[in-house]
Amino acid sequence: LIQLRKIGGKVPGLVNFKFGATWLQKAVLQREISPNFRSSTLDVKACLIVQRIMVRKFQTKFTVKFREGDPAQIMYFANLFSIAHDAFEEFIVAAGYAWKDWFRKGDVIIPIRHVESNFLIPFKPGETYDIAVTVAQIKDTSFQMKYVFSQGTKTHAQLTMVHAVVDSQTSQKTAIPAQVRERLTPFLEASV
Repeated sequence: LIQLRKIGGKVPGLVNFKFGATWLQKAVLQREISPNFRSSTLDVKACLIVQRIMVRKFQTKFTVKFREGDPAQIMYFANLFSIAHDAFEEFIVAAGYAWKDWFRKGDVIIPIRHVESNFLIPFKPGETYDIAVTVAQIKDTSFQMKYVFSQGTKTHAQLTMVHAVVDSQTSQKTAIPAQVRERLTPFLEASV
């Protein structure tokens, strides 16, 4: 592992992160950084690559309630969509918004326009599960959130939600506001 000690103030928040040699070799082979890369002297381009690879994940937990189970003691599948939205509400606070500021009506509204899920292992009442939340994709007028539900090393489900950005006056799609893009970007999944 390589420890990055100095970044010269170019990309705050990346000091003392460890990266595997595989990542470094891949970045060098793709000519994204120089083979003469030294951990104490990152150039601006390398800083941007490191920033892209260092994805922040928002983590939370939930426990399946007795009432959420069916007679076979398996959580009803549709409950997962509500749980994912609850995690999103926690995520936006972690991303720097006050809950009431995100959900109040302003110049834009951000409804969900598409949801997909893949259920792999049933959820049981009384059990606690982890949720990892990331931004899967940011486009011009929408973004996609990804939720991975797990317990220990086993993934129980994955869910994605696409949020559209809509002008509240015209009800037409509009560009993602710069502040929203800026606050989502640290959670954007790496494309390397």
